[in-house]
Amino acid sequence: MRITADNPYTAGLERDPANFIALSAMTFLERAASIWPERTAIVHGAIRRDRAETYRRCWLLAGALRGRGIGKRDTVAIIAANTLGEVFLRGNNVMKGYLKNQDATVEAFTGGWFHTGDLGVWHRDRYLEIKDRSKDIIISGGENISSIEIEDVLYSHPAVLEAAIVARPDEKWGETPCAFVALKDGAIVTEADIIAFCRERMAHFKVPKTIAFTPLPKTATGKIQKFILRQRARQL
Repeated sequence: MRITADNPYTAGLERDPANFIALSAMTFLERAASIWPERTAIVHGAIRRDRAETYRRCWLLAGALRGRGIGKRDTVAIIAANTLGEVFLRGNNVMKGYLKNQDATVEAFTGGWFHTGDLGVWHRDRYLEIKDRSKDIIISGGENISSIEIEDVLYSHPAVLEAAIVARPDEKWGETPCAFVALKDGAIVTEADIIAFCRERMAHFKVPKTIAFTPLPKTATGKIQKFILRQRARQL
């Protein structure tokens, strides 16, 4: 089947790596856009044709939800634009709860909002930028480090096929970023090469202290199993 700019095509994945945006530059795709949330709500959003800058960002205009906001989990208080917080949702298109798991349902719907577990920022142009999963944030020396930010840098390396960042316990800093990297066929790079590449592109405290070259464990649907990587990181 011939793909043209007149026909929309969709696909699902765990998270959009940085090179997803490059799809918009391919000859058979006029635009590439990211849709959120995933399975917990049904959302359809319109993407304006005159907003060229949004095509190169991986966030969503969530206009179909009756309520959405960024807030603090403990108080369920909505916070100002351009401030990092947990993403809350509510509306008749949000799920009612988890099947046969009342405890998880009660926890997820504290304060009348669905707590997505995603950390994000509402920009003043009303677009939502997802920063990370709350459970994937690395706290190192009192600094919050986004695993997604580091993964995006790793995905931009020409030798990297896949990458995942998890927290590794550290006596001095509490936690440090640990990178698990799968290389492209025939690629040869060292741990020092990857670290140097990252140091040129981000604050040094965010750079992974440990690099492990290995295939990444995945579910049957292709989702990277970070809980397994966390177990491995503790053994490195």
